[in-house]
Amino acid sequence: MTATHPTDRELGDFLLGKPGGPDEGSLEGHLAECDSCRDRAIALRADDTFTELLASARTRLDSHRASAPTPTL
Repeated sequence: MTATHPTDRELGDFLLGKPGGPDEGSLEGHLAECDSCRDRAIALRADDTFTELLASARTRLDSHRASAPTPTL
């Protein structure tokens, strides 16, 4: 387990799949055991323009998907 809690930057890089060097395995282990850091990781916004654009993109199909009837067999 990591002796200290990871920074938001380290968590963000890990969540984006950026190489974390030799401590990447210990960060993964830390997240498996630390509820506080796991909650931070869930709430963390990606510091990545492409990811933010993907998350904010909505299509006309998406906006109608919830109201579309489910076909019956």
